[in-house]
Amino acid sequence: PTRSRKISSEFPDEAPKRTLDKMKLVLDAVARHREELKGLEHPLLGTPGIVVTKIQGGVAGNIVPDRCTITADRRLLPSESTAGVKVQVDELLKPLRDQDDAFQAEVSFPRISPAMEVDEELPVVRSLRRVLEALTGEDPGVHGMHGTTDAGILVRDLKIPTVVFGPGESGEAHTPDECIEIDKLVLATQAYAMMVKDLLGDSNPRSDA
Repeated sequence: PTRSRKISSEFPDEAPKRTLDKMKLVLDAVARHREELKGLEHPLLGTPGIVVTKIQGGVAGNIVPDRCTITADRRLLPSESTAGVKVQVDELLKPLRDQDDAFQAEVSFPRISPAMEVDEELPVVRSLRRVLEALTGEDPGVHGMHGTTDAGILVRDLKIPTVVFGPGESGEAHTPDECIEIDKLVLATQAYAMMVKDLLGDSNPRSDA
């Protein structure tokens, strides 16, 4: 959040010194940082990103608030560390603090989910590719996704080889009409059953499993 002293809106010349106008400077810094992140790239995930998802501030139409808070979502690449990202965020605010001794802002990280990556040659990855090729006639290849799942916990904390797979389209996640096509649900169910057989030693997975 950015902070300042709450005042009445009858003093418009004071507004640029206040918390909402200072937060605009932070938003501009976030937008510039988003462009800077395009210099990083992963072969499966592309570039990392940062986007503001929530803004909170103000209590009434005639009061300039003393506090404004934003929530930003920063997606990491496997090559990035959470410590490094915290340093980047602090560097975003440093020029604002240097330019204005009265600038007050605090940063917290209530939730951190580092990126994870597994070897494409792991049995669980190769099994899923075999199974989907048997079901669809095409090798699906290997892809990355920016979403957060329990796979990160399984891989990073428990050292369990994991692959992310399921029905639906990631672009529909968290939308008003989020849904799963029945055909894709059936396909995924078949794939799960066939993967179990394949990983347990059946070297010839069949679509009628």
